[in-house]
Amino acid sequence: MDKKVLILLAVLVTWGFALRVYDLSYHSYWMDESYSVISTRNMEKYGVPMLDSGTRYFRHLPYSLVLFGATRFGYSEEVTRFPSVVFGTLLIVVVFFYSRRVFKEDYMALVPACLVCFSELFIAWSRQARHYSLLVLLFFVSLYFLCVFLDKPDKRNLLYLTLFSVLAIMTHQFAMVLLIVYFFAFLFNFRKVRGVKLSLPVLLLILPAVAYILRAIVRDVMYLDMKMNYTGHYYGFFHEQYFVFLYLSIAGVFLLRRNKSAVALLFGGIIAFFLHSLLVHLLAYRYMLYLTVFLFIFAAPALLYVPRRFGDKRVQALVMAAIMGLAMSNNFIFMPQPEIWLERDTPQPDMRGALASIDVDEDDTVITVYTALTELYLRKPDYWLALDFSRMGRTDAWLNEEGRDVYTNVTPVLDAAQFREVTGTGHGFVIIDEMSKTRIDSGIIDELEKMDVVFEKDEGFWTKIWVYEFGHD
Repeated sequence: MDKKVLILLAVLVTWGFALRVYDLSYHSYWMDESYSVISTRNMEKYGVPMLDSGTRYFRHLPYSLVLFGATRFGYSEEVTRFPSVVFGTLLIVVVFFYSRRVFKEDYMALVPACLVCFSELFIAWSRQARHYSLLVLLFFVSLYFLCVFLDKPDKRNLLYLTLFSVLAIMTHQFAMVLLIVYFFAFLFNFRKVRGVKLSLPVLLLILPAVAYILRAIVRDVMYLDMKMNYTGHYYGFFHEQYFVFLYLSIAGVFLLRRNKSAVALLFGGIIAFFLHSLLVHLLAYRYMLYLTVFLFIFAAPALLYVPRRFGDKRVQALVMAAIMGLAMSNNFIFMPQPEIWLERDTPQPDMRGALASIDVDEDDTVITVYTALTELYLRKPDYWLALDFSRMGRTDAWLNEEGRDVYTNVTPVLDAAQFREVTGTGHGFVIIDEMSKTRIDSGIIDELEKMDVVFEKDEGFWTKIWVYEFGHD
């Protein structure tokens, strides 16, 4: 590999790490982070990731195990978010080496690595105590070993491919999209892989992995039903966030049309896009993280096409710098900054500040919409203001078999009558944010308006939060 390429890659990795690690504790935890932290903290007691309700939280086991190791240094935001910083930084390296395998060229591989490095989307999700950075990392490590296996189809490379594929699927079921890419890749390279002979020890290692993947397919895919169509939403996301790369990738597909690895990736990405749009109930743009890398990879040859029409290398560099500068003028970050918000529909109220603003006695009643966050920053709440976070009309989906909150095992408040009963005697506080106000019983909102506001903060869309006090007279 060219020494200059290694230096440029090292610069990207160092710069990307700085962007991701800077002032990790600036933002309060948001609700999904609290589930990861609570379940991991309970591993000390139960030995497995467990929610306070007794529900096992095996959904992202590899990430929980890594997070459990990190929390030997404490449970601060810096500690719990640091593993994602590492995964997000390593992704820059992995995207480079995977792209290098696809393109068979060093400098072109630097383009998607550079885009991942500075993309606000990837930086933001690399600063969360959640599994998404690990998912995308393992996804592209698996694709890298797919390329290695196709170049050299032997038993060792097949084991690596199987191992990282299983780890990716254990981290999130969305990684089963890998199987689609594998199907097309093996189809296009059938002659290469048909002669691979597996010994008994290799089969004994691979078969349990295959069984696990088949079970995951039955559990997570076969039960899905087509109830919505988010195609326009997700296309709108790419059009708004990465307008230039969306259309450059179309040109890139044409330039890569004879590249079997790229075509397999293309088919996998298209099918995955429609699976997310038609089958996954929750609309969440973080589900587009790994598909955004696909976009960057396909845009790379198109970005380099014009500069390479010039013969002088200095002119090539200047033209490339100009094109990249224009393409990255929106939704990319180049200097470390603490205030990096997540996607628009992700509520990020300052729960830490809200709960720090009140002095709660042992006899006070605490009612909240975010039970796990309240437990982390204050104490276990007494009641949960029940709502359906997914807006699918199924509040019961967030309750356990005993009818309590599935995360912290507290009693839900389901309607205005129950709310009046709970707040009618004694003293306490109600913590609620802007998103929740749009999704709970309107009668509860009417009751809240009669109470005193003791804390209020608004930093933007779905960040507004209030603390109400009742029974203080």
